[in-house]
Amino acid sequence: MRRSHGFIQMEARYTLELRDRDPATVEDLVLDGCESAEIEGVSDKLVNLQSLSMVHVGLQSLKNLPKLPQLSKLDISDNNIAGGLEHVADNCPELLHLNLASNKIAKIEDLAPLKKLKLAELDLFNNPITEGDSESEYRSKIFEAIPSLQILDGADINGEEVDDSLDGEDDLGDEDSGDESGSDIDGPGLSYLDNSQLVGSTLDSI
Repeated sequence: MRRSHGFIQMEARYTLELRDRDPATVEDLVLDGCESAEIEGVSDKLVNLQSLSMVHVGLQSLKNLPKLPQLSKLDISDNNIAGGLEHVADNCPELLHLNLASNKIAKIEDLAPLKKLKLAELDLFNNPITEGDSESEYRSKIFEAIPSLQILDGADINGEEVDDSLDGEDDLGDEDSGDESGSDIDGPGLSYLDNSQLVGSTLDSI
């Protein structure tokens, strides 16, 4: 993020990022580096928004988070959020990926609202909640609190790193299967049929 946006207010930054677009057509929105203790000016008309980033904003509250019915990825890392995740759970029903790294989440109870989501990936690096317990105890508690969770801090329930996020794995599989049924395989078959028909016609004429 360029430093020129370092101290712009969130509402002004939102207007700048939209560039006169209809909010209903926006799928990705980045408000990183603006300055606001709470969410300001973000429209509830972002009905097709899929990814929202508000990194290093100074957020202390999520109470003004609008309803975002299609949002699947929310990055609010590097802020001062200590709770209020019920606003995320209530307003982002399709959320799959949540980045809360470098905030002030201290208790397992703070994460309880996320249980109602189908959250698959969560980042809690550099939060007080990661301190005190052993790594395995910490991971066990979080996975128990959010049953749908598959990836925590970039690793699975056993602490093994996951190379790629859950996005794109199906795409890779589709590409592989596409190669197997591609034109390279179909080509020789069609050519063979054409040649067979040609030979058959020649024999009939004889």
